[in-house]
Amino acid sequence: MVSILIIDDEPGARTLLAMALNASGTQVKTAATATEARAVAESAAFDWIICDVKLPDGNGLDLAEDLREIQPNARIVVISAVVSEDEVARVPSVVAYWHKPFDPLAMRNYILNDERPTAGSSGLRSRQFFL
Repeated sequence: MVSILIIDDEPGARTLLAMALNASGTQVKTAATATEARAVAESAAFDWIICDVKLPDGNGLDLAEDLREIQPNARIVVISAVVSEDEVARVPSVVAYWHKPFDPLAMRNYILNDERPTAGSSGLRSRQFFL
């Protein structure tokens, strides 16, 4: 079973991504704040953590570093409409950056099938990269 934690303060974005990732063989949990995300991360192990950068109580890049200590084996993906690739690249715990808006089904394929979006797919955005 693949376990995924989604952290985003926008309820619609969080729900849409959770719906896209909620498939047979997955367990999806969500959090709306950095504080809530830390508590959820301390309560269960996750294979993937998807973290927005702008959170009401903290910076998602800083949170990614904190979560790396709590969840050393999780693959962390940063999502944002405002952060630059250079800022994300300085955070060693991040494996990918997805610029908002993105196709939730492309994210699902990336996480569940290890498929990276291509120039011909609807999921690839110009400001997106994988480490």
